[in-house]
Amino acid sequence: MRPLLALTLSISALSLAACAPPPPPARPVVIAPPPPPSAPSAPAPAPPDPAIVSVAAARVPLHFKLDGDLGEWGSLLPPLRAPSKDPAPTPAPGDPPPPPNPRDAASHLAIAVSNEGALIAADLSGSARDGIWLGVGASAPDVPPIGDYQRGGGVLDFDCEVNRGTGEAQPPEAIAACRALIQRHADFVAAHRTRFQKLYRVDREGIRAATADGTLAAIPGALAAFKPGPRGATVEISLPASALPRVIEAPLVSLHLVARAVTSPKPPVVPEAEWVWLDLTDPVSFEPWGELRAKAFEIMQGRAFGPTGLSYQPGDPLHVETVSYDRGLYDTSRVSGSEATLYTKKAALGDVEVGYVSAYSEWIAILVKGKLVDLVDLPGRLMGITQRDGAIHVLSYSQYDSEVGSVTATWSALVISPDGRHDEDAVQHESGMFNWTDTEEFHAKDFASFGMRGWTAFTPSGTAEGVEMTWRWNKALKAYVLRRQRIPVHKRPAKKP
Repeated sequence: MRPLLALTLSISALSLAACAPPPPPARPVVIAPPPPPSAPSAPAPAPPDPAIVSVAAARVPLHFKLDGDLGEWGSLLPPLRAPSKDPAPTPAPGDPPPPPNPRDAASHLAIAVSNEGALIAADLSGSARDGIWLGVGASAPDVPPIGDYQRGGGVLDFDCEVNRGTGEAQPPEAIAACRALIQRHADFVAAHRTRFQKLYRVDREGIRAATADGTLAAIPGALAAFKPGPRGATVEISLPASALPRVIEAPLVSLHLVARAVTSPKPPVVPEAEWVWLDLTDPVSFEPWGELRAKAFEIMQGRAFGPTGLSYQPGDPLHVETVSYDRGLYDTSRVSGSEATLYTKKAALGDVEVGYVSAYSEWIAILVKGKLVDLVDLPGRLMGITQRDGAIHVLSYSQYDSEVGSVTATWSALVISPDGRHDEDAVQHESGMFNWTDTEEFHAKDFASFGMRGWTAFTPSGTAEGVEMTWRWNKALKAYVLRRQRIPVHKRPAKKP
């Protein structure tokens, strides 16, 4: 190329380069962080123990037939867990895990409770196909503790080695007697609690109760249908109320259940934590007097000094049992159970029925056409029931000996009209409290009059005074009117040592 032409081309190239737009800026280099390590996948839940049989509460089938066919029962599965919008609370650290009751268990059982007893349905397979152990329980009541009574109601545990009164060491024979008393109480508590739990074996031979030594006993009135099938077996059971455990609820609203496959001829020992609490589909009232029993139990549960062992057996609902100190409130060294009749009819007038109710405390029940109208506290010992002026009169007497030696005593009258209305105390009383030193009650055979007589040293002057108080019915005032008079002081002879 010629030098002039080359120079011209170079100048032109430089001019074009000067007029060209600048190059775009370089893009920054983005370095992405490394992906987090993938979380290990949760292990698949372990299959439920094949010995576990799930339990559920059910309603009594409408068209029940004891044939081993479960078509009338519907689902036997336990209830679903709480929905996600209201999840079950997470157990706190240290809380025991929930008892096992898997819906995907190989076998399932449902129980339906009624006034007559319980109906049970089970679909058994796998290791449970030949039979199961079934436990049915209820809340067990507390038993009063034993120990040294403290004024005000407290009970201190026995100190067998030291006499609390003197602070001196106890002799060996006193220590042995004290320890025997503690052991007796522990044995009583253990035996008492077993009455609120029953264990049964269900298999081809039907249903039998497991006794304390592990042997099996027939259950009078129990019926069972065991139907083998390709998967295992289906079972239906009719259990009388007399075969159920004792209960403390009135009406009954829940039960404690556990079911396991039979793996040995002896009953298994299933930890308490593996028993499942079930709310019954409907509260169950055992008749007769279910409404009355429920009212009495409700009253006692609301009282600060109510019983700790109030219970009944569903097959014998007319009787109730309490556990209390057997030597009185101030001797807290021994406890025992006592049974009472829940209701005893005492009188009737037209549509009104009056009865005596005993369930630790005592009441007078008022019923109109068979329906409970009221449960009235009986303020003292029932003395008599009579009819007067077209009404039922319930008369009671109470007496209390205080720790300081004074005695308070009074009569009370409950007057019930034919329509069920009542006056809870139709007895006139003196203003203030009258304290006797010694007294006794008296009454006419027909209770036309009744009263108290005795003497008192609790007078302003300190001089002993003999007093007789007599009440008589006043038809116009519709009340028992008091007449008081002085009588000679008569001291009872001192007891010989």
